[in-house]
Amino acid sequence: MTDITAVILAAGRGTRMKSDLPKVLHEVGRLPLLHHVLHLTRNLAAARTIVVTAPDQDCVRRTLPADCLSAVQDRPLGTAHAVLAARHLMPASGVLLVLFGADPLLTTETVRRMIDSQRGGNALTVLASRPASTEGLGRVILNADGSVDRIVEEADASPDEKRITLCNAGAMAIDQARAVDWLSEVSNANRKGEYYLTDLIAIANRRGQRVGWVEAGREEVVGVDDRADLVVSEQVFQRRKRAEWLSRGVTLTQPETVFLAHDTTFGRDVVVEPFVTFGPGVSVPDGVRVPSFSRVGNGPGNKPLESAGT
Repeated sequence: MTDITAVILAAGRGTRMKSDLPKVLHEVGRLPLLHHVLHLTRNLAAARTIVVTAPDQDCVRRTLPADCLSAVQDRPLGTAHAVLAARHLMPASGVLLVLFGADPLLTTETVRRMIDSQRGGNALTVLASRPASTEGLGRVILNADGSVDRIVEEADASPDEKRITLCNAGAMAIDQARAVDWLSEVSNANRKGEYYLTDLIAIANRRGQRVGWVEAGREEVVGVDDRADLVVSEQVFQRRKRAEWLSRGVTLTQPETVFLAHDTTFGRDVVVEPFVTFGPGVSVPDGVRVPSFSRVGNGPGNKPLESAGT
């Protein structure tokens, strides 16, 4: 068992999705966004995972696995307020990992580097990236020793600060022994009247505690705010899965036309012809050749595997 507690923020309304379905239940690779993040915490062997939802999100809570805890943020008052909604479920020590339920592409390797940063002596570690476009993103301002001084939102940034390419990517790792006290110090004295997680950086620095940072790849921190982001996330997911299975010996004769589910698996010497879609729960046996224009799965309109062989 590890000393990691993961808190996943999933209470957002996702109004830009223009959907009755909560944002975190929209799918990439035929798996809800939130469940990609749950897989991540499972890969990290987190001692406990807590999902923070809104009061009316029973549909989200019903999807959670039995070993996952849940907390309710009674009002949408910001990210720090959301984490505090889970304080009664947090232990007194260890590493508190704050993740976002609509970030399905963040990798286990990157988050492990955040945890290593914490164990290396930082009181707080922020996730950063260098996106192709910095528009609308908070800039990460560093001290001379490479630690984080502050995050400046673009609206408040000077011309020089706007030229900084290192941007806030949201996730944080925090010393659990300090987390609740620091979160309780966060003020809502800002234009939106919300309690922001990024204010923890100033609090840590005032206490003389070092704030570190870890850089994620651009594709990892796309995040999903609207339907266009969902498309981009699906494209990245599919590229990753195709590359994974090609490296493991599967032949995809025209990879960009093959669409995989999150749990698609293949045996040895499998060949997949162009324009094939796999539904969830499909495991292709050894030696099968999946013909073009197949929909392989168990649902209506899908081709069963036994009729997709050589």
